[in-house]
Amino acid sequence: MPTAHLNGIDVYFENVGGEILDTVLAQMNRFGRIPLCGLISAYNATELPQGPRNLRYVLTQRLRLQGLIVFDWADRVHEAIAQLGQWHKEGKLKIREDVRQGGLDAYPDVLNLLYTGGNQGKLVLKVD
Repeated sequence: MPTAHLNGIDVYFENVGGEILDTVLAQMNRFGRIPLCGLISAYNATELPQGPRNLRYVLTQRLRLQGLIVFDWADRVHEAIAQLGQWHKEGKLKIREDVRQGGLDAYPDVLNLLYTGGNQGKLVLKVD
């Protein structure tokens, strides 16, 4: 019987997929949870990408992997905004923004940063 990692992951919010998901699956604690809301690593793929290689961990660690789409929670958006705002005010939530200059002409290059890992935090293009 597999043993749980001493310092593994209990909850992993998945929005990348691909190699990142494979790496994380091997580090999940028993009965861990993975809300899956995106798979950006495959968004520009011209061919169907290979599936996760480490799905055995979903079984052996008894993981819960569930799709999550923000529209499923539309009726609670005001509650979320209030709570997130409070956490930010208390310093419990840090917002990281990567603001780029260049206006609309820079849009294609800045957008590509999302797919190459070239940004840190929320990516913003400043349009004068």
